[in-house]
Amino acid sequence: RQYATDQRKQTTLEKELEQAKEKQKDDILQRCFREWRQIIKHDVEVRELRKALAKEREALAVSNHKLEKLDAMTLQLDKDNKALRSNAVRMATTMSLLSRTLAKYNQFLMESKQKDEQAAQELGFARAP
Repeated sequence: RQYATDQRKQTTLEKELEQAKEKQKDDILQRCFREWRQIIKHDVEVRELRKALAKEREALAVSNHKLEKLDAMTLQLDKDNKALRSNAVRMATTMSLLSRTLAKYNQFLMESKQKDEQAAQELGFARAP
């Protein structure tokens, strides 16, 4: 009888051990699945971050290209501005020369007119109305 009781106890213990092993396997599997889902979630996040980073890089490249264009335009505008200033100085110099020349010419005309009038008076010619 003791043998039968011991056999039942052993069978019960073996069943409990088997159940414990199954439960442990299930627990391990569940933990593995949770970790696997977490890994997949992180993988998706990494992909999304890489896509966002690629978009940011593209936007940055476009911005850099625009800045390079603006730099080139600024350099050209600086050159044009320098040329315009140089032309303005030349024009001012030319205008000054023209103004002095015109003043001298007007003075010459006035002096010539005065000399002509004086000569006409000396010769006795009357001035025409």
